[in-house]
Parts: sequence; C-alpha cells; structure tokens
Amino acid sequence: MSDDKYVVVVTCVVLCRNIDGQLQTLILKRSDEEAEGPGLWTIPGGKIKRSDWGEEIPTANTPVFECGLDRATIREVRGETGVEISANKIITMQNKALAFIRKDGKTLTLVHRFWALCEQAPQIVLGCKDEVNDHKWVTQGELPQFEFIGNVGEDIVVAMKECTMRNPGLHI
Repeated sequence: MSDDKYVVVVTCVVLCRNIDGQLQTLILKRSDEEAEGPGLWTIPGGKIKRSDWGEEIPTANTPVFECGLDRATIREVRGETGVEISANKIITMQNKALAFIRKDGKTLTLVHRFWALCEQAPQIVLGCKDEVNDHKWVTQGELPQFEFIGNVGEDIVVAMKECTMRNPGLHI
C-alpha cells in the first residue's frame, strides 16, 4: 500500500428527542449503486473538500486553516439531509478518529467522528439521491433491525451515550 493516497472524511450522528422524550438518531440508507456499502445504513458524512478549509490564518511560515472539519460536517449534513446544524452544536466523539482501507485495497480513509443534538426532529430532505435513498429516525433499541456500513452502529451507540452524559434530562 502506498502511503500517499488517502482521503479525510467526517461523519455526524444527528440526534434529537422523539415525542416521548427518548433520544433518537437519523439514519440514511445508502444507494445500491454506492461503491462502498451499497444498500447498507449509515449516518451523514463524506469527504472533506478544499473549500471546507476556510480562510488561511497568517503565520510566520506555514499555512494554517481553522474549523475545516466543522465546515465539512455542516456541508455534508445539509447536503445529504437538508438539516442545518451550527458549528457550536457539533461535538467531537470521545473516541475521535479511525482509519480504514477502502475496497480498492490502496486508499487509506481517515474518519473524524462527530455528533450533534437538534432541539426537535427536523424535516429531512434527501439531497443526494444517487448516494442515499431513504431515511429513518430510530431509537437505540431499534438499531439491531438495521445493517450498517462499517462500525456506524457502534458509533451511534457511543454518541447517544455521550449525549445523555452531557444532557442528563435525556434518556436512551
């Protein structure tokens, strides 16, 4: 494997309370045409683009950019679901990032994982029909009914746990 081919990806577990006050998450069904995990369930996310980097912060000798991961997360959630989240609502998961090799056996993918709590379940407008073709709001108890790509199911459970620890009034 060559060390020079990699992509950086962000994912975001989008959470809200259902009418019973129970925490639920938004899941998306990947298109059957997707190269990675066709037909499996996932969460909003995708590759970081150059436009996500933002403005360069002047330094003595090295270009520095701030908040690119937040920008990418906001863009991906909005683009795939129509949901607007603000940067101050995006929380880095405690187990942060992971890496895996794509199906091509060559491309390293570094995934930065986040979660965000919405005050109420927003209306979903699927924006990338060629990437995702269905969505559901589900509770933790409903997760075993779905087949997820990679470790997305585990990420959802971790995000729900972290969210309830930060927000004691919520329950899973």
